[in-house]
Amino acid sequence: MKIDFNEWLSKFKSSISDYTYYVDFEKIYRNVDKLKVELNILNSLIGSKDIENDFQTILIKYPETLECIPLLLAVRSREIFIKDEMNEYLFDFRKMVYSVPEYIDFMRKSGLFDLLQNHIINNYDSINYFKSLGYDKVLINNDLTISEIKDIIKNTSSHIFMYYISKNNLMYSKRHLISSFNEYKKDNLEMIGTINEKVSNHELIIKEENCGTCIFNSRIFSANKYIDELDTIGKIVNLSNMSIDETNIILDNLYNKEISKLIKVDDYFLDNKIAYKVGDLK
Repeated sequence: MKIDFNEWLSKFKSSISDYTYYVDFEKIYRNVDKLKVELNILNSLIGSKDIENDFQTILIKYPETLECIPLLLAVRSREIFIKDEMNEYLFDFRKMVYSVPEYIDFMRKSGLFDLLQNHIINNYDSINYFKSLGYDKVLINNDLTISEIKDIIKNTSSHIFMYYISKNNLMYSKRHLISSFNEYKKDNLEMIGTINEKVSNHELIIKEENCGTCIFNSRIFSANKYIDELDTIGKIVNLSNMSIDETNIILDNLYNKEISKLIKVDDYFLDNKIAYKVGDLK
């Protein structure tokens, strides 16, 4: 049977691309959520002055962060083929198949180091950039110092919110640590309890839910003593993981500058700048 190719081709659609063809945002959001811990680790490279050594430290200590690299490049595959003047490479980002220096070379030549080091900004520059895109409400981290917060207030007109009172989340793991411990030790620990950190002997709260395990500081983050300097900021009071006594004291003293005399307060971050550079931890 003879095929009329002109007729056959005439039945083709000019395109199959609708509005969602080019970027599958639902998939992106799923991938970001799945790798949010690893992405946060890589965030420490932003603005790094020694990015290659910092990246090497991360790879050695947290090899699972490799999975984030294709996501940063908007590449769907977990394998990326590279051909340069001398060699061919098939970089695998599920597990390390080349040496650390070769992955560093990939990061440098792909432009990712330059992006992380020189083109991602933070604090009020980021807030002003997002406002230009139409996002004028921003929740800032409560690991910023009071001087950094005041700098943000001074240099942006966006609506700023912060966790004014809360218990800081110190660690998150996708693993069910308490359940695993109970299974291994044949124990029956409750899904929320307290542990003591060995170096400082601070009491910490460990809590397991369906999504994983979190560890919180038992001391309460409070910005009360700086209430006069935060009058333009929206204040969020998070009473999660508080005891009944702590809750009652907080509700009765929301604007009391001396609340630290009534409950155990941890305001270290407000007074001490944390650089979050992996290289500083060596």
